[in-house]
Amino acid sequence: EGRPGVGGEECPSGIDEYVVVLMEEISPLLSASLTIHSSYFKAMNEINSAKRLKFAVAEKAEGQKILQVKSAEAEAEAKYLSGVGVAKQRKAIVDGLRSSIVDFNEGVKGASSKDVMDLLLLTQYFDCIRDVGSAGHCKTTFVPSGKGSGSDMRNQLLVADASKLS
Repeated sequence: EGRPGVGGEECPSGIDEYVVVLMEEISPLLSASLTIHSSYFKAMNEINSAKRLKFAVAEKAEGQKILQVKSAEAEAEAKYLSGVGVAKQRKAIVDGLRSSIVDFNEGVKGASSKDVMDLLLLTQYFDCIRDVGSAGHCKTTFVPSGKGSGSDMRNQLLVADASKLS
């Protein structure tokens, strides 16, 4: 009689002997050693190496892209903050000028706002001349502007050039 098999079905009698014979035939195949040619291993290593290299190149490119984006963002932020700083500086200058004009008008009777502005501009002009003159690396020529200043300047240059010759 048979024994219970998979799913509760009975196995036919004599199956045990058949399995034993089959195992004796398969057993030598299971213990046989297979040799794989070294060129196969080399080829597989090259394929894996190429995949890793491709991935590394893509990651490096992505990293460079991120650096460029971050650099551009930082530059934009710096320019924005610089603009904010310049705007605040100009506002402070205007507020200071306004305060100076008010103080000057209160302190000097009969002075107009135009007189105060002219005085402030003259002071700034002299400060600029002092700063440019005191810097050794500056080579600046101030050219007067206004009606007739071109011919006056020409005449002054001719006179200066003529004085060098005599």
